[in-house]
Amino acid sequence: MFFAHRTVSAAAALSLVFIALSACSQSPRPVEAADTRAAPPSATPPDDFWLSITILGPVRTSPAAYAILPRSLRPGRYIVEPDRVLRVALGTGAKDAYFPPQTRQLTRLEFAELWQVAAGAGGAGFLDAGHPNAANGNGEVDPETIEGKTVYVISTHGAARRQLIVLETDPECGPACEKAKSVVEWMAGKAWVASPAANEGK
Repeated sequence: MFFAHRTVSAAAALSLVFIALSACSQSPRPVEAADTRAAPPSATPPDDFWLSITILGPVRTSPAAYAILPRSLRPGRYIVEPDRVLRVALGTGAKDAYFPPQTRQLTRLEFAELWQVAAGAGGAGFLDAGHPNAANGNGEVDPETIEGKTVYVISTHGAARRQLIVLETDPECGPACEKAKSVVEWMAGKAWVASPAANEGK
């Protein structure tokens, strides 16, 4: 059994499949032409930069129940590879080991923007050595143990450094959690995932 959810853009219709017991993925959109403008030198990502974020949360009973959630709290998996390919799957079946098909390709400036967030300092950057939620191991989290919470499993690599982050969201989310939410919202927007407002009345 699976839940299907649709959004429509000016270019084409994107079908996002909510995964229940077996992992499905959203249909790929045509790869967009790269932005030819050069990113500022200080913002240029290293050749080995990649990022993945898995959102684990409580199972909902219908597509509508997922659609009213903020995009940053909907279960799913987002991956950006060194070649700027964005891969997205939505639903509870999109665990950390699932590898979605291509959704689109980021422009060079979009990729640089994502790198600046991931490499940010001050304790909240995903590659910051002082990140308060840095974790050891493989990041496996049993969804059955998180009850009504939402958990982010973030894995990123850049400049020969890799870091794993596991953090829970809560009503008084700190800077690290807020940054993770904002990055998920950003990637969801690039993947044409509809916002809760766009889903109202559907």
